[in-house]
Amino acid sequence: MGINTTRWKDKENENFNKVIELLVNEEENSFNTNDETKVHYKNIVINKHSLENNIYKKESESIEFEKVDFNFTKVRPTAALINEKSESIISGYIVAYEKKSVIYYIISRHSDSKNILRNILNYTGNKEIVDNKIAVESDFIIWLIYKFYNSLNVYSINEDNQEEQTLKIESIIGFKGDAEDEISRITTDGDTVMNLISSIAFLLESRKLTSIKLKVRFNNHQKLVFKLHINGSINIDMDEYNGDFRNLEENERTAKILLLIYLEIMPLLSEWYEEDKSNNNWGNGVYNQFLDKLITDIEEKVNQKKSQNGDT
Repeated sequence: MGINTTRWKDKENENFNKVIELLVNEEENSFNTNDETKVHYKNIVINKHSLENNIYKKESESIEFEKVDFNFTKVRPTAALINEKSESIISGYIVAYEKKSVIYYIISRHSDSKNILRNILNYTGNKEIVDNKIAVESDFIIWLIYKFYNSLNVYSINEDNQEEQTLKIESIIGFKGDAEDEISRITTDGDTVMNLISSIAFLLESRKLTSIKLKVRFNNHQKLVFKLHINGSINIDMDEYNGDFRNLEENERTAKILLLIYLEIMPLLSEWYEEDKSNNNWGNGVYNQFLDKLITDIEEKVNQKKSQNGDT
């Protein structure tokens, strides 16, 4: 199971050291710890890891980061319906980083992420923390499937004075539609013919896709597995990672995998997508041609299956 993450931007502070002090200060926060008639919190523990190397190198840029873990108990007051309190333990981590004098937070939470950040940072005003999630749309998900399905799954860039960077979509592990509960799969191997047919049929039935799970390769990072969702979250399977970071200490490795996906892989995928749209390599016309190809492939697979059964 992967780690669900979201990203936020700090509009209140530009001093990275000050932000880290705020994050680790267990005494000064805006968690409600006193009024037990409302949702309140207890057993708040915050821990900053001492990382051997807290610099992420992106081409000629050096990005400072820190990883902070949190754990607390959330207590809901007695509900009239069930006449008892409800307690839940909430834990996770925050990777804070500074890029071009702006501070960002990647947090391993989704629906309650902003509230947790505001409480830990002791922010009580308006718009101190703003949404900076990855904006993924259904059309982008379909484009990814199109690129992989048609073996157009490698993107290389070679800018002046920079080493060539190559991003490859190794496989599409799964995708999900808005009104469907089941996951459809397209992979290069391992699926039966009928599973492949069901995947193709699923694409024909729904243009509204909500999530996609990818396995990609990027330069010396041989394997990264993550799921993109239109709600802006990225679910990352840390255990599946293989590459230059694999022998790092766990907390440094986790932080650098997050930064790799948010700062390098997602911007490259976005650039690739926008280039295809600008060059008329993606749009309604190409999408309709893709649908025609899917229909033809279904017919061929069905005929092949019938032939195997001796029904010609």
